[in-house]
Amino acid sequence: MVVLNTVLDAPSPGFKPTAFHKLSHMPLISDFAFRVLPLPQAALHLAQGDKSSIRGNVARAYRYPLRHVRDRVAPLATARMAVDKMGHPSIPALEECAALAGSFDGPKAMVWGRRDPVLARALKRTRALLGDPPVTETQAGHFLQEEVPDEIAAAVLDVSRRLSRASAQASQEQA
Repeated sequence: MVVLNTVLDAPSPGFKPTAFHKLSHMPLISDFAFRVLPLPQAALHLAQGDKSSIRGNVARAYRYPLRHVRDRVAPLATARMAVDKMGHPSIPALEECAALAGSFDGPKAMVWGRRDPVLARALKRTRALLGDPPVTETQAGHFLQEEVPDEIAAAVLDVSRRLSRASAQASQEQA
C-alpha cells in the first residue's frame, strides 16, 4: 500500500474543515463557483508547492474533460464528499476505510506533500493509522504526481521489493 496525501478516516469531533470545503457545501454559491467560473480546475496551481507544476499543457489537460458546464458537476460532487461537519454522509464510509487501512498487514509507505493546503495536516494522523510506515515528506502540494513523480515511483518500488521478499520468505518457510 502506498498512500499519497489522502484522508483514510473520519475526522475527530471538533475538526475544522478547510475554507475550500466549506465553500463547496454552500448552496448556489458553490454551484456558481464550481460550474460557471470553473473552480477548482482553473486554480489547481494554487494548491501546489511549485505553482508552475500545473501550468500550460498540464493545466489544459486537467481542464479538458470539464470544458462544458454540464461536465463540471464532478468536481463539485467530489468536494462535497469531503466532511464539512460531524454527521456528514461520508463518515460511515470513512470509518470503514479506516478499519480496512488500519488492518492491512502488507508493506506500506507514504509520500506526503507538506505544502498541500488541504491535506498536509493529516500526515500524523494517517501515519498513526497505518502503523508508522516509512514516509517520504516532500515540499509538494496537493497533486503530488505533478511535483514528485520520482518519489512516488520509489515508494511503489520499495513496497514491491518488500512484498517480493516477504513472499519469497513465506515460500521458503513452507518448503
